[in-house]
Amino acid sequence: MKLEPADPSIFDTAAHQISTEVEVAASTEECWAAVNDHASWTEWFAGCTSAVGQPPSWTAPGDTRQVEINRLKVSERAIIVEPEADFAFTILEWPLPIARRAAERVQLIDTSREGEERTNLVYTGAFELTFVGRLAWPLLQGRLADAWGTAFEQLQHYLNARGE
Repeated sequence: MKLEPADPSIFDTAAHQISTEVEVAASTEECWAAVNDHASWTEWFAGCTSAVGQPPSWTAPGDTRQVEINRLKVSERAIIVEPEADFAFTILEWPLPIARRAAERVQLIDTSREGEERTNLVYTGAFELTFVGRLAWPLLQGRLADAWGTAFEQLQHYLNARGE
């Protein structure tokens, strides 16, 4: 199903939004390197079996990627690319009839303290839902929050393993 492309304003205007956050013991630079390395998503985002970006690491809005997650093929286009700070994309195509427009965002906030590097990772999903999507929203909210929270926790393990 093709979706209407969203721009960053969807994060201010969408009626249906979900957010979750996790603080990890890593620098914003380390977190950005993993988040923007599309191929690494298969290592830390549960259910992601493929993530291919064009280019392999996004450099500007308009860059694209194809993701396969939980056997669903999803096409995405970058709408915010601010190194070590903000990574967002609009979903262009997916097989679910739940939204007319959708975008997801990961913000990276330096929360380092007392000499320890730390980053707060904040996920926001913004959706303009179809009738079916509005019916499924209570279930979708929980699943998205759980998926992204778990992904950020797994990102910590991924970064730890790379640092050893």
